[in-house]
Amino acid sequence: MFAARLYKLAAAKVGVPDYKDLVARKLKTAEDLYHYMVDQFNQSRAFFLKVTVVLILLIELVYLFRANLPEFFTPQSQSSLGAAQMPGWDEEVSAH
Repeated sequence: MFAARLYKLAAAKVGVPDYKDLVARKLKTAEDLYHYMVDQFNQSRAFFLKVTVVLILLIELVYLFRANLPEFFTPQSQSSLGAAQMPGWDEEVSAH
């Protein structure tokens, strides 16, 4: 009991509670800074992933249109175009 009282008096005299509060505030500041940095990293990563997905989609669209582009500009007769691209089209048109 006496040792506890002596410790409290000595700690108060030296300023241990003030130092303890200072360390707690610094830890809180470091924790806030850590959470802020993690949030910024996650936002940057999400943005990078979204940009990557958009780029992949654009590349796929370019390849899609580049692959289909010659079909549209090659001279073909009307009947061969309909028969080649739409099976059964001739039968539906002639039935009506």
